[in-house]
Amino acid sequence: MATIDDCDTRPGVYSRRLLVAILLLGSPCYAPLVRGDAVNDTSPEAEAVLIEGIRRMTPAEKIAMVRSLTRRVISTARSGVVRRHPDASDREVDLYLASRWLDPDLMLRAFGWDVRSKGY
Repeated sequence: MATIDDCDTRPGVYSRRLLVAILLLGSPCYAPLVRGDAVNDTSPEAEAVLIEGIRRMTPAEKIAMVRSLTRRVISTARSGVVRRHPDASDREVDLYLASRWLDPDLMLRAFGWDVRSKGY
């Protein structure tokens, strides 16, 4: 079975497996992406097995899966920041990373980090 390592984590590019998991965990904003054939890398039989497996999971197991996916996304994003900014200090890496999720004005007010001049 595929893992998150098999997924393309670039913004806007998702594995169907990941989208189905997210959808079943209660994120309806991803539903339109799953319903079409735009991303179809899973056979209907395999998808049915995946869906049934997720439905059988306890809430704690689902939370653990989401936590694991979240850690992977953050780790992948951090690796990208380090690749683009190899001389950045640990604090700078953290700020570059935070700037991907936080509003630029908040970054400036809270951390003195000007996303517009420093980038992401």
